[in-house]
Amino acid sequence: MKKLIVLVLCLVFLLCGCDQKAEPFYEGTNELVTLTPTYTYYFSDEPYMLCKWSNGTDGYIRFDDVFELQRLNSKGEWCVVKEKGEAEFNTSYCHGIEPNTESLARYDIELFAKSLDNGANYRISTYCYDEDGNYYQVYAEFICDDDLAEQELIELSNAALDE
Repeated sequence: MKKLIVLVLCLVFLLCGCDQKAEPFYEGTNELVTLTPTYTYYFSDEPYMLCKWSNGTDGYIRFDDVFELQRLNSKGEWCVVKEKGEAEFNTSYCHGIEPNTESLARYDIELFAKSLDNGANYRISTYCYDEDGNYYQVYAEFICDDDLAEQELIELSNAALDE
């Protein structure tokens, strides 16, 4: 009997999640708050990426570690990359950015794929909220290209040596 109940519950949860689109959890965008990847190009086996949050507003901005990884498909639409599997635990830490300052955040993209598709465009999609509780959607777009990532690193190394 317990097995039957568990099976019915699993089917209900499975059917409830099909073809339903969640309502947006943000109210809009705020051009004064940006999320920028550290590099333009990333290696296909990159385990994480660093992004710079910039708060150009006069108020305190908060964000947490929750994000989606999205890939640009051949039709020009952004599609969510599903996680590799069930996470053992989900921990979210809240971070804050003072007015007119910047902060670095690390995003673990290895949760979604052991390797990204070389030559594909991706983006981190996340949100932040202000002191009034308004949520804003932000994106950090990057390109997965092993050759260009290597070239970018060489150029950055040469520039650092020249300084």
